Amino acid sequence: MTTLNRALAVLAALTLSAAGLSVAQASVPGARGDFNGDGFHDVAGLYDYGNARTGLWTWTAKTTGGFTAPTMVWDSGPGAWDQTRSKPVAGDFTGDRRTDLAVFYDYGNARTALWTWTAKTTGGFTAPTMAWDSGVGAWDQTRSKPVAGDFTGDRRTDLAVFYDYGNARTALWTWTAKTTGGFTAPTMAWDSGVGAWDQTRSKPVAGDFTGDRRTDLAVFYDYGNARTALWTWTAKTTGGFTAPTMAWDSGVGAWDQTRSKPVAGDFTGDRRTDLAVFYDYGNARTALWTWTAKTTGGFTAPTMAWDSGVGAWDQTRSKPVAGDFTGDRRTDLAVFYDYGNARTALWTWTARTTGGFTAPTMAWDSGVGAWDQTRSKPVAGDFTGDGRADLGVFYDYGNA
Repeated sequence: MTTLNRALAVLAALTLSAAGLSVAQASVPGARGDFNGDGFHDVAGLYDYGNARTGLWTWTAKTTGGFTAPTMVWDSGPGAWDQTRSKPVAGDFTGDRRTDLAVFYDYGNARTALWTWTAKTTGGFTAPTMAWDSGVGAWDQTRSKPVAGDFTGDRRTDLAVFYDYGNARTALWTWTAKTTGGFTAPTMAWDSGVGAWDQTRSKPVAGDFTGDRRTDLAVFYDYGNARTALWTWTAKTTGGFTAPTMAWDSGVGAWDQTRSKPVAGDFTGDRRTDLAVFYDYGNARTALWTWTAKTTGGFTAPTMAWDSGVGAWDQTRSKPVAGDFTGDRRTDLAVFYDYGNARTALWTWTARTTGGFTAPTMAWDSGVGAWDQTRSKPVAGDFTGDGRADLGVFYDYGNA
């Protein structure tokens, strides 16, 4: 693993969870959030030094544009923290409009602890605090898929985990952020029962699908035989979630979930989170499909917003990110596309006021020999504070 990849391997979870939109998705890597409360998105990275030593570094967005030089805000010391055992999430856990960090850490022997780094008013973070310890034999972190969002509507980010018990049984657990800091003990919000839900077949996303300022959950579930269903868990005003509801079923032979890359965002500007998927049809043909959140709940039937045509777009060569690049309060899409020969282009799909997206536009082309997309980790955020999402990339030049 290269030096850059060691630094960023665990950061895929942070890109959209910092905004309360998504979860651990390798297709959307990076880490950002407003760590100092100045309205500009900053960038953070957990760096693996080896020998179970990890450092937390931050790049602070400048009011004049760009970022300050990186600062180490925490060092675990040797033998204390193996970065490869971490599953990080980000969010405003304290309600002070600063993004904090949390990590589910695997101690082995089915013991997991939840650690939090609280953003300080003076910048940087407090020393990590253990907010929860499962105890030995109680929680195998490798069986979990964490997600962050404000599930209670109190403007504090909570945590949820889909946990795999084996035998096709999955449970949804939640940690609610407390007004006094930290989290409540985890509560089981849902249990699929044995034989009903194989967590390894799921791709979860999060967002406020109902517009009530509470984060809901959605999962694209793979039933096999190219059949996929979209299930939703709606956050209740009394806490917890409703029982899952099937919002869409592709039918057999229609949708292979393993060929999809989902993203979430408010594409229509109605303050409800919608869903989009780049779907790989093979033969270098990709289509963009959208599910629009309805005012009555659930989603509309998926609509094809774009079709590349055969031979034009290999989805496996793409790295999508989402953000409001135009400042119109609608989420747009961007993709870094690998043309081979160390040539990468940035394409954007702009959300239209009438719904859907414009045709993709090439915003940048590296040229041949200049940019190997496989060495990059993109991140989106409003780094300038102007209400428009910007893009940044961690690029691996090799030789550490």
